[in-house]
Amino acid sequence: MSPTLKKGSKPNYGSKDFIPSKNYKDYTWWVPGADGKPTDPYELIREYGSDLIGEVVRPGEDPDDLVIAEGGAAATAYSRLQFEDISMESRAKINAALLRYCELDTLAMVMIVQGWKNFLN
Repeated sequence: MSPTLKKGSKPNYGSKDFIPSKNYKDYTWWVPGADGKPTDPYELIREYGSDLIGEVVRPGEDPDDLVIAEGGAAATAYSRLQFEDISMESRAKINAALLRYCELDTLAMVMIVQGWKNFLN
């Protein structure tokens, strides 16, 4: 694993000393699974959302407004914000979930560039 990517293996994402975040606080993205391979970050975001709502959301289930862990759900949620008459509370929850999901997508692109830089050096 590259030294740059390894920094994500500590609960420091969203801290002022590492990478600040408006959506996460002291979070760990690089979590090894039982096989030693990293856990899919989108599964981690599903677990993060589950922790926020206090219940388990399993893959394939219709996620609560707080859990957006895939592109299709993000597109549907964004559509809901644009075209449905929903409560301000639901709107705020969907907005927060979209921000978390989009931040993870952006972080993934940053990690790819970091990996390429490490490979080229």
